[in-house]
Amino acid sequence: MIDTDLVFKELGDGVCLWCGADTQGTDLAQQCQMAMERKMPIISVGPDAVPVVWPWLEHSNIAINARFYLEDSRFDDVAASKLAKRVISVFKNGADGATVFVRSKDLDDFVSAMNVVRDDLFFNKELCIGLDIMEFGAYDWAHVFDMLKKINANSVAFFISKDTGKKSDFVGRVYGMLDAWPRDFNAKLCWAFGNSMVRFDQAKRLTEALRNDLATGQIFLVNF
Repeated sequence: MIDTDLVFKELGDGVCLWCGADTQGTDLAQQCQMAMERKMPIISVGPDAVPVVWPWLEHSNIAINARFYLEDSRFDDVAASKLAKRVISVFKNGADGATVFVRSKDLDDFVSAMNVVRDDLFFNKELCIGLDIMEFGAYDWAHVFDMLKKINANSVAFFISKDTGKKSDFVGRVYGMLDAWPRDFNAKLCWAFGNSMVRFDQAKRLTEALRNDLATGQIFLVNF
């Protein structure tokens, strides 16, 4: 089990809670209690968990963020409508924001389909875009950030779907992303690496060294 005190010592105040999709009942209650005790700013949960955690967190300062993954083979207007309905549902149940995990091949279609409803759908709510950092090379980032700016993402959460260790060139990919992040893109930077303290630490150190403006306020979504 991951050492909670060590996580906070190493990562600081940006630590937030990622509740696994299979977390239910008593375990959810315990994690909410830990989030409140540690004064975490955000808790990330599956859509079905939103109405469960909201009664425990409604009087706290913890933002509830619901996670969505694109299920369709191609993101089109039908998929956009389905996603919008699910997002509306979690907002009605107490969510303060939503993270939508978008595959690299779907990013353009996602932005094109959702851009027209983005402001109404996320009025007074937070939109976070989740991206697998391993899907993008150095020459992709200019276009990626153009799309993120177009959809007016409030934050971007980077994760790794398959970590191949040293073969992944993780450090190089993070470096390329940070180097390309536009100075006029004011979204929050989030990292979601499960409970891999090695990856969290590498990302934190690189950000502090290369982009101190992003390091202030960066978020670490940890699965305790």
